[in-house]
Amino acid sequence: MYFSNLLDARGVGEFQRKNKYGVIPFVGSVEERSVVGHVRVVDGKIIVDENPEGDLFTKGIQENSDAPFLEGYKSGLLCKEVLDTEENPMIVVLAKSIKFYVGVKTFVKFINISDDAVMACLVYGACEFTFDDGTSVALQRCNTTDLDGKKVKEFSAKDLREHCSVVDKESDYDLTWDCVNAVIVNLTSEFSGSYRTVKEQVNILTTAGLERARVRAAEKKRLAEEEARRKEEERRLQMLEMEKRQKEREEAEAKEKAEREAKKQARRSSKKKADEYEAVNMSGAAFLDFISNL
Repeated sequence: MYFSNLLDARGVGEFQRKNKYGVIPFVGSVEERSVVGHVRVVDGKIIVDENPEGDLFTKGIQENSDAPFLEGYKSGLLCKEVLDTEENPMIVVLAKSIKFYVGVKTFVKFINISDDAVMACLVYGACEFTFDDGTSVALQRCNTTDLDGKKVKEFSAKDLREHCSVVDKESDYDLTWDCVNAVIVNLTSEFSGSYRTVKEQVNILTTAGLERARVRAAEKKRLAEEEARRKEEERRLQMLEMEKRQKEREEAEAKEKAEREAKKQARRSSKKKADEYEAVNMSGAAFLDFISNL
């Protein structure tokens, strides 16, 4: 494993990387263009040293076998062919940007350093790493494509980040600043192509931000569920109130109807009595008239 610093003096020092909770800094100490070196996390910081233990870029690239490498991604390579060896070393490059070739499927791993600096390692395919002055150097690994005349498209660290999908489903937290990203870039033209995040090759550097995001997400979910229960209870009480008012209206209408019927019945009964009285009087008058005429 080699480490190459294309940023010269700008690549030396401490990079805070991102003003975001939990993002660990990178401490660049390599002034030479290229050294034998491994990128590791030590004491909460990303560093480069000669110790291979815990190397961040070799995760998933350690099996010396004839098994297909990334079988589901159709790499066409065997695991033993992509191993980090003296004959075919993996090189981690600190560069300004990366240029990918149109028509060459390329798998890179990278760490976001800043929007204008990226630490990347070519696993297979071909790409160009750029210096601060915009010039670039080509690198080809596990690939024999003739690159002469091939068109390229440049990607800044920000561009690469936007084409990666490392999001925690539980909290919707974006992990692209908290991991070694892994992406297969397959350009069909300078304007189109596909970008596949190789999740099994992603290496999480720190879970501090993720854990905090999950706590916040859990609290947000709890509050949302509590609010949903409150609204449901409010709707239930409103329904009970509506039912109560409806029942009261129905009872009032029934009572009013009964009172109207009672008044009508009383008027009919009074009229009947009056008619009966008048009938009795008329009969008495007829009787007297009959007697008077005898």
